[in-house]
Amino acid sequence: MYMSKKIASAAVAAITLVNGLGAVPSENTTASVTAPVSVSSDAAVETTYAANAKFESGSAATIEATNDTDSATAIGSAISGYYVKPGDQTVYGQFVIDWKDFQFVTETYDNGLTTLSGHLLDEGDWEFSFDEANHCCKGDDFAPLTWHDDGFAIGMPIAAHKGETTVDGWTFKAEGRVSYCPGPGTTFVYGDGWEALVLDYRHYAEWKYAEWQNTFADYEKYALVAYGNDSWVIATDGAPAIVAEGEEVEETTVSSEVSETKEIYTVIDKISKNITPMTGVSDPKYGAIEWSEYIREDSQGADGSVYWLDGELNGHQFSIEIDSVDAPLGFTENHTWSAAIVPADYVNYHDVSILHYGKYTINVQRNNVNVVEGETGETHSFNLEGNACQDTAVVLATISDGKHAKCVTFRPELISVIYALGLN
Repeated sequence: MYMSKKIASAAVAAITLVNGLGAVPSENTTASVTAPVSVSSDAAVETTYAANAKFESGSAATIEATNDTDSATAIGSAISGYYVKPGDQTVYGQFVIDWKDFQFVTETYDNGLTTLSGHLLDEGDWEFSFDEANHCCKGDDFAPLTWHDDGFAIGMPIAAHKGETTVDGWTFKAEGRVSYCPGPGTTFVYGDGWEALVLDYRHYAEWKYAEWQNTFADYEKYALVAYGNDSWVIATDGAPAIVAEGEEVEETTVSSEVSETKEIYTVIDKISKNITPMTGVSDPKYGAIEWSEYIREDSQGADGSVYWLDGELNGHQFSIEIDSVDAPLGFTENHTWSAAIVPADYVNYHDVSILHYGKYTINVQRNNVNVVEGETGETHSFNLEGNACQDTAVVLATISDGKHAKCVTFRPELISVIYALGLN
């Protein structure tokens, strides 16, 4: 795993990548095929199957191998690298590959044999090879792709709506044009100057750990903005309010004399003005917060565990939710815990953490704070300035059921937010 990550990182450093909608096909058609209009019955929908040639900006230039014999043996006569996403297709003449996961794919060619390789979060390294006659020679069963040799490469169906649009149970409160297309476990949504993805758990984890696994193009442009029982929504800056289907965003009443100030704006103002870094603090249990003695475990079965760390400050109760992909401890529901604030690069994996404070949920991605009003789904984001951004640190919590132990992580900024909101 370490070597594959090292090789992939070297490939990224060596190759100038132009991130886009998919991988360049070696050979394809530029025609679009009209599909039946069956996506929606209550709105005018424009639907086309875009040929894969449209997704041509995600490839990288091929780099020739050096004359060094050992290097040539290791990587073949040529190497290239590119990002793919669920639903992308790569075409080699009549040989068509359909991708199922977010991946950085390394492609090598040696003596008539093309080999594709990458790394999956749950399975590890994978390889898939085929020859010049388009015969599949070998491949790991869990490789994130399927293939066929009929030469047909019909892209993902794209639908378009005007204004508010509901996709996969999530309503995008947009005013302009919204288009979307489905992929395996993923739905891509595009608006005027913004993008969003609705992800199942597997593909959410691929985005979540992409900073360390190198599986997702433009990782830093997205932030988690909404989540439900079985789907997660990430989006870029400029995205509209995104709420669960059927929920409404409360509108502010404005008169000619006075405008109502929403409570969510008061919350954001309180955080932005009062948040301070945990400077000089290494043990987050020390201080005015009355932390619970135990951390609660909610098993998600094969999908990992959710841990709940409760506390109170000046009469204000809160919970920090920590989503872990690791198997639950399982011996008891309540576990003892201890914690330390350490440099972020001390740990390989960073768990997603969310602060539940009253009717608000708050998460932090890098220097961005995202605040969601739980009753209306209204969402607002703002950036942390200066030392208030602690993306170089992480809270490492060790939890134990008395028989087993494991470690999880959460953002130190959440503790700073608790102190900011807990001021009387």
